[in-house]
Amino acid sequence: ISALALLVSLTALSGEVEAESAMAANDPKLVPSLLVDDPIWKFRYTEDAISVYTRETSSGLLAFKAYAELGVTTDRILTVLRDVKRSGEWMPALIKKEEIGSNAETEGLTYTAADLPWPVSNRDYVLNNVLTLDRDLPALVVKAWSVEDERRPVSGSYVRAEITAVVMIMRPLKRDKASSEVILYSMADPKGFLPKFVVNWVQKKWPYKFLKGLERQAKKTPPSLLPKIKAVYDELEVELLRNPPKATLSSLR
Repeated sequence: ISALALLVSLTALSGEVEAESAMAANDPKLVPSLLVDDPIWKFRYTEDAISVYTRETSSGLLAFKAYAELGVTTDRILTVLRDVKRSGEWMPALIKKEEIGSNAETEGLTYTAADLPWPVSNRDYVLNNVLTLDRDLPALVVKAWSVEDERRPVSGSYVRAEITAVVMIMRPLKRDKASSEVILYSMADPKGFLPKFVVNWVQKKWPYKFLKGLERQAKKTPPSLLPKIKAVYDELEVELLRNPPKATLSSLR
């Protein structure tokens, strides 16, 4: 990244929004806050029908929100997200991802090591991942946040990052059941001694790369849901019949 590019990104991504503290993944206000048209979210770019927004937090780091209409069914998306062993086929900047524990099919612990551009040190983190059904929307919600686990202690090989929250809200598109609408939220602190504007620059393309990779992988992955995940997905379909959405998730923003 050139010095000029960093200065441009700093100018474009800072000083425009009111800073707020980042909400934790389990904060009940987080999902509703992603569905309202709040001017605190600043539009940054649209690429391949994926629109990305940012807001500055009180830490100086940016939170990211993306809205996408993906040309795959929601059960295919769930299949790809749950198939941890094949994450390396589509997740951006991934060195490795492993499942290290599972309380249930809809909840589990994963360990991830990520490759950052030179000269930045690579990062790792342990996430608790939970799938639920939001009956009010209705939509499926995947939440993930950092935890520590003695099976993957902090080591000298990586800098341990902190993921405050990653949230995915998804459901079939009303007008096209073969496609899905997705809202993706991420708030992460890679830790270490990186200047905030460098962190924001490195992370700004992550939502697009993640969603585009997910779509590509889902297109070539037949749906195959574990029983409890299938039960949650079936409940979503029932709720969509009982309580059809009056607007897309993008309209609710």
